[in-house]
Amino acid sequence: MTSNIVIQEYLSAGKRLTPLKGKIPKLKKWTIQEVSDEKILSHNGNIGMVIQDGFLVLDVDPKNGGEKSFEKLQDLLSKDLIPTVETPSGGRHYYMTLPNEFKSVSFRKTLEKEFKGIDFLTTGSQCVIVSSSTNKKLYEWTNGGLKEHEAPIELLEIYAKDYRSDPNISDLGDFEGLISGSSSWTDQQVLDLLSKLDPSMPNDEWVRVGMALHDH
Repeated sequence: MTSNIVIQEYLSAGKRLTPLKGKIPKLKKWTIQEVSDEKILSHNGNIGMVIQDGFLVLDVDPKNGGEKSFEKLQDLLSKDLIPTVETPSGGRHYYMTLPNEFKSVSFRKTLEKEFKGIDFLTTGSQCVIVSSSTNKKLYEWTNGGLKEHEAPIELLEIYAKDYRSDPNISDLGDFEGLISGSSSWTDQQVLDLLSKLDPSMPNDEWVRVGMALHDH
């Protein structure tokens, strides 16, 4: 049974909680259904935190390769990420807030090819809170309580579906030269440039690429 003291800490921080069966929400409409504090406190089982706007949890699972992926990810960031929760499997949850410019951005939940074993949990997700348990092992604080840190911009840009820190800069890179007609490219150079484009860049930029290829 989850500790009432811990539950009160989450509730006092404005977190929305939902009852779980194991690690799965019990309620069908848990993403939108409000549960009273009384029902949460009387629930005999694990509790999940429903992740709301402006907040995210980075979930590192060592059983699925998360440790190596995390080391790789951390090397790309300008500051160290600070864990908030240690999970029963030896993994970690990192509680983070979103800067204002990212609050309307959509994020990928996983990047399995690049960062296997890491889940990027934002609005519409939930994670198990401290003092809940699996296999008789508890989720525990790593730094003594519910502490949040602002997410590094580099991390958010990695997981963002469509975000540019400078709206005047496109994802097209050197391909802009072909589009503008200012450069004479060989077929091989065009192929090399194409191989460097981000497959997930916006549709309007792919349209520009198609038009440039037609002209070429």
